[in-house]
Amino acid sequence: MARRQVWTSGAWSVAPELGLGVTGNTGSRYFDEQNLKGWFLRVNPAVVVGWKVAETVTAVGLVEVPYDLGLGPSGTWRVKPMAGGGAEVYLGEDLSLSAVGELGVDVFKELRGVTQTRLGYGVRLGLGVRLF
Repeated sequence: MARRQVWTSGAWSVAPELGLGVTGNTGSRYFDEQNLKGWFLRVNPAVVVGWKVAETVTAVGLVEVPYDLGLGPSGTWRVKPMAGGGAEVYLGEDLSLSAVGELGVDVFKELRGVTQTRLGYGVRLGLGVRLF
C-alpha cells in the first residue's frame, strides 16, 4: 500500500492511497453464509483525510473502494465502497498504530451466481512502518 500526502492546511491533510495485492479466502460459512471462496487480485484505491489532534494523535476519515477479482475461472468478484473514521497514533521510530471502523455496501457475484448487494462493514486495526 502506498500513500502520498497531496494537501495540508494547519492541522488538516489529504492523501490518496493505493493498495494492490493478492488475497485468499477459505470460504468458511460459519459467520457468513455468502462468503466467497478463492484467490483474488485486490485493487484498493482510497482517500484519507487527517486532522492532527495532538503531537502524536491524528483523527482520520477514510473513503475506499476495494475491488477483488477472482483469479480462477469462476467469474467471482466483489466491490465494497466504504467510508469511516478512526485514529492513528504515532508510537515513535517511524511506527504507528491505527484503528478504523467503516460502513458501506458489499456488491459481489458468487460462483455461477447472480450479483448480490448487502450492508458492508469493517473494523481494522493496523501497525504501520514508514519506509521512507
